[in-house]
Amino acid sequence: DPIRARQQYDAYCAECHGRDGHGDGPTADIQQTRPRDFADCDRMAKISDQKMIDVIRDGGYANGMSPDMPAWRYALGDQDIIGLVQRIRRFCKRCAEFPAPHRAALAAYRAHGISH
Repeated sequence: DPIRARQQYDAYCAECHGRDGHGDGPTADIQQTRPRDFADCDRMAKISDQKMIDVIRDGGYANGMSPDMPAWRYALGDQDIIGLVQRIRRFCKRCAEFPAPHRAALAAYRAHGISH
């Protein structure tokens, strides 16, 4: 549900990543590591959907990334996390051009035990 994903992005992500995903949210300047700019298509194309799912679910530190990125596993369900990944991908205008492996990872994740 795109509306729910937008609401959750605004609630959980925009504070750091900014409303438009540029890594310029109100708390971006106080982070140890600048939040990722989701509209940077070249950089985002190198990150698989599965990696994004893992980072949102388990946090940055658990995935070798910024410890400033919290784990949302207890606040968001699997479907919500997938919705956020889809929302984040929309910040890059070329998201439809992402390589098939990125799209395949998301499809595989959905096929394995996603609760509704």
